[in-house]
Amino acid sequence: MVMNDDDDRWLWDRAGEPDPVVERLEGLMAPLALPEGTRVPEAPPSRPSPWLPLGVLAALAGAVALVLALVDRGGGADGPRLYDEAGRALAPDSTFVATAERRRLTIGEGGEYGDLELTVGSRLRVARLGADETVLALDHGGLDAFVTARAHPGFFNVDTPSTRCVDLGCQYTLVVEDDGRAHVRVKLGRVAFRDTKRGREREVFVPHGAECWADPGRGAGTPRYLLGPRAQVLALDRYDALPEDAVAARREAAAEVVAGVEDERDLLPVWHLLQDPDPEVVALARGRLVEDYGELEPDAGGPRSAAADRAAWRERLWPDPYR
Repeated sequence: MVMNDDDDRWLWDRAGEPDPVVERLEGLMAPLALPEGTRVPEAPPSRPSPWLPLGVLAALAGAVALVLALVDRGGGADGPRLYDEAGRALAPDSTFVATAERRRLTIGEGGEYGDLELTVGSRLRVARLGADETVLALDHGGLDAFVTARAHPGFFNVDTPSTRCVDLGCQYTLVVEDDGRAHVRVKLGRVAFRDTKRGREREVFVPHGAECWADPGRGAGTPRYLLGPRAQVLALDRYDALPEDAVAARREAAAEVVAGVEDERDLLPVWHLLQDPDPEVVALARGRLVEDYGELEPDAGGPRSAAADRAAWRERLWPDPYR
């Protein structure tokens, strides 16, 4: 905010043109004011301190920065709101059913955080609207989501009966079938399918051009690029359908997934095999990544954990644009 002499006059004696940002700050900070008539005890006499002005300025700067951050998110402390085509804000815990006349939602005023277009008949619930996170729940139907760079990765989430779809900065199509299965296809950027309800947290990574299915009983499957090699796709479907205790069959299917690689895009399911609980499957997948890309640079902090190793390989294959 740049102020001239006239703006300065308004701050001190309300003369001149009011500044809208200052008016907004005053309104937000008004609840902190003391009740009218409250007597403030006088401070005991003390020697002037040259540091007092700096402390006051620092405190004011912190308060202004906090309020401006809240203003900047377009929704106060509760975060950006969702609006329908008529400009009505959706309340938390409300349900939106898409019709031919009413099927588009915007995130934040003017869609500054993104927009959603739902297929007719889709049912969407507002689970949480927060400054740190927005969570919707798609019970059935489909939506096309476009999330702008103004929303930080992980801010926008859509729960389904099978898994949670986490935006990592992207545009995608999400569909929930009548049986609860969910399918995502990423048009731009990247998303994650995150499972948290089955005893252990698991996350799969779906970059631009890839797709993934999730099942209510098993959670997210293994992502793959559209039109991948047929032999690898068949092996992936078999691998995803097998229970974890079918160790020998899973090893055989995993070996076929690795053998089915034809170009670098086919390494997406191979990277996901690094999450398998079987060390032999992990070694098989890691060996193929090293064969194609060479060994990772040593970490200065010592040997990497399994999670850190997966993260390093993901960064090698699909660098994070937000870094």
